[in-house]
Amino acid sequence: MKRLKTWGKRTFFEYEDSDSSKINIYYGADLKWKVELFKKDYEKLIKEFEGKTVPIGTSLDKPPTGSVGEWIIKNLRTSQIAYILGAILVEDGYATKKGSEIIFK
Repeated sequence: MKRLKTWGKRTFFEYEDSDSSKINIYYGADLKWKVELFKKDYEKLIKEFEGKTVPIGTSLDKPPTGSVGEWIIKNLRTSQIAYILGAILVEDGYATKKGSEIIFK
């Protein structure tokens, strides 16, 4: 289990690769909320934004057009977790952070 700070560095979350098909993410007060992210969806996100610089889009209901947050809302059946996925993408080496933008490699 890895423990990281969220995109805005205000809170922590934990995540783990439970098996070869998904990533379990625990967040919120006392890490009581859980999201299962399928690795195939994580890989689609990386492919979609490869080589691009885009807003991270952490707004829960109105992320900027073209942002990671907008992509999550349109493509994943999960909570709007751009503030968590951005941190994981940086930790995993797929992107870097520049203010409110994420730069994909």
